[in-house]
Amino acid sequence: MDSDQALNLAYNPRLLVADHQEVMARWWIKSAQARQDSICQLDIPYGSSGFETLDIFPAKERHAPTLLFIHGGYWRGSDKSEYSFIGKALQDAGITAVLLNYAFVPKVSLPTIIEQITNAIIWVYQHIEEYSGNQEQLFLSGHSAGGYLATKMMMIPWQELLQLNDQNLLQACFTMSGLYDLEPLTRASFIASDLGLTSSQAQSLSVINPSNPKNTLSKNATVYAAIGNDEGQGFHDQQNLLKRYWPDALVRSFILQNCNHFTIMDELGDKDSLLFQAVLQMIDSQLKNQIKNRTGSLDSC
Repeated sequence: MDSDQALNLAYNPRLLVADHQEVMARWWIKSAQARQDSICQLDIPYGSSGFETLDIFPAKERHAPTLLFIHGGYWRGSDKSEYSFIGKALQDAGITAVLLNYAFVPKVSLPTIIEQITNAIIWVYQHIEEYSGNQEQLFLSGHSAGGYLATKMMMIPWQELLQLNDQNLLQACFTMSGLYDLEPLTRASFIASDLGLTSSQAQSLSVINPSNPKNTLSKNATVYAAIGNDEGQGFHDQQNLLKRYWPDALVRSFILQNCNHFTIMDELGDKDSLLFQAVLQMIDSQLKNQIKNRTGSLDSC
């Protein structure tokens, strides 16, 4: 096996999961039913292009914790509507869910996608309380390429950008099967051409660049990470990078047994699964810390 074949096998999950089309077809069926059974606001624009839209599944109670979800697809495919079943599961748990869309490579560059996701989060911060959300309780999640975008957002200087008073805009991030070092993708033939990055560009855009590691996370950033046991070795290597380079920010990192790159999304949409419960625990833990910190600030006055 040559190096290109090895990289493709490590990073292209469709080569490892024979029934991936059946799994994704199941998502579409579950999501269509979820939209039918839920109160949801679909295709809300957050930017000027037709790709810059989001879906909101508002919680029944106002000022609810809010979780944004960024889908994967190697920045060149998929759609938020595939994941409506996840939005409904979160909504049923008392969480306002926001599912994001964005434009794709190669028609736009990866930096443009990063800018779009940044604008989406700003839109949510400014408008989510109109949809039963809470701008002070924003959480972020992403799968695969969306995991890259989610962790990339933890490096944005939100306090300066939005002139926040010493508070984190994003309370925590939960990344699933994420990509953090992009350099290997520049050598994998199944994605390199569409991604259109040189090695140096990929290193510059990476969340973690092993050749020049720098901690550029936002102050007090909190990250959770999960991966399926049956994923390609490349994704396991990527999660290990988080463990190695973000030890202070990475609160919890675990491997889901009998789970691959695609079925991990089924777990996220199942209220009884370990993954879904971990997301709820993340939100609950951070909100308790938020209350504790505010109480401490009042006591010191």
